[in-house]
Amino acid sequence: MSEIKNLPKNFKYIFSQKDIRLIETETNIKFAKISNSYTSSANFRKVSEVQSNFTTLSVYGKLQEDRWEFSIVMNGFRNELLPKVLEEEIKNEIKNGITNFINKVGKSKETDLYKNPELWNIVTIKQNRSEISWKEFNR
Repeated sequence: MSEIKNLPKNFKYIFSQKDIRLIETETNIKFAKISNSYTSSANFRKVSEVQSNFTTLSVYGKLQEDRWEFSIVMNGFRNELLPKVLEEEIKNEIKNGITNFINKVGKSKETDLYKNPELWNIVTIKQNRSEISWKEFNR
């Protein structure tokens, strides 16, 4: 089920529907729900050490009987927060992070005690370089 809303001009999501379909193919899953959350109105700060910092998406897992079901929530942001020269590298790193998370949770055992695992992605641009960070939760 897809519920991604259109964003105002000059805003975007980290992944298009096509990108999400590729992630589904690579991980051999189908997201139960694809939706959006908030849209950051932050601006790129050219003369600051931290030029931009924003959450791109989160992935949620839920155990349904004997299999994991995953949903993805996309956050919108201004185009300028993600410099074009870094975009492909960042998108690939985020795809790899999602794939690793889905594989880790999907192969988990009962003793790993996963209940409702979540993965959040944060992108920071510092001095024209990207830093990708992740937060994992198990609620």
